[in-house]
Amino acid sequence: MRKRLVVVGDSPLSFFVARSLDRELARQSHLEAVYLGRDRQLVYFPGLTTLLGQPDFINRAAAFTHFKVLKTKIRSINLIDRRLIGERDIIDYDYLVLDQTPVFTSDELKAIAEQSAEVIRRLKAATKLGRHLTATIRFLGDLPVAWQVALALQSDLRSLDSQVASRLHLQVEANDGRLGRFLRRQGLMSVATEALGAGFRVQAPSPSIISNRVKGLLLDQKAQAITTTALNLESHPEVFVIDGRCRYQNLLRPAKAVAAQIAHNVEAMVVGSRLTAVEMPKAFYLLVGWEGLFLQFNSTISELLRASAIHTLDHAAYRRLKAA
Repeated sequence: MRKRLVVVGDSPLSFFVARSLDRELARQSHLEAVYLGRDRQLVYFPGLTTLLGQPDFINRAAAFTHFKVLKTKIRSINLIDRRLIGERDIIDYDYLVLDQTPVFTSDELKAIAEQSAEVIRRLKAATKLGRHLTATIRFLGDLPVAWQVALALQSDLRSLDSQVASRLHLQVEANDGRLGRFLRRQGLMSVATEALGAGFRVQAPSPSIISNRVKGLLLDQKAQAITTTALNLESHPEVFVIDGRCRYQNLLRPAKAVAAQIAHNVEAMVVGSRLTAVEMPKAFYLLVGWEGLFLQFNSTISELLRASAIHTLDHAAYRRLKAA
């Protein structure tokens, strides 16, 4: 009887886990492999330097040979019954990789772009009529993906008439350290600042499925999944969870390295061999603004040579992935 491996997620981490498994386990005739996500595209956030222009995404399905790639919203997961409830389907599994990294989907980015364009149209009309109208767009979520979307929109504003651009304020959630200073230099304000005029809020990015919709998932005091060092669950060892501790990541090369370790453990679980501890940086993200870069890798921060080198290497990895 064929067994089923299911990977659920929207971030580069689950994408690379599935890619690694596609070359190994998914070719075995006794195993059916399914990759589920809310998006047909993979968003590379350090490459998102425009929101109103033409963002460049990767077609997920084109990256796989053996995985069945499906776009669906997962409504609930029952770890006890080994079952996922989707919008239209009920999917049973034998092995599950659950990626809870919060990201924006390409559809969500399109909606944010459309709302932003409408605000800009109103500001242009008001300016033309001599009316003093202001607006604020607030990006909620203390997360690199939220900061990068705000930076992309801020870059777009630089192509507008200065009178219009000066009347649209972009706010983000960030600390007052080096990160906060970098974001302010790019023209972003803190959400602690009073919101002026009209506008809208961009809700914080979300994971494929929130933890309280996963029956049988044990959480710690920080509402994170309780996993072993191999990232699987003690009570359900066939389930591997990439949780919110990976929220400060958006780079492809470190994600690929972490994903290879997770994929190794999934393979080990299937064949009954020993699992190993997964080594994962606490943070690995790069922000690209119109005037500079900001890199954090664990506790190391760079805005100069190292940030530039990582940007070049990671973008080259993205180009290779897109061309594959």
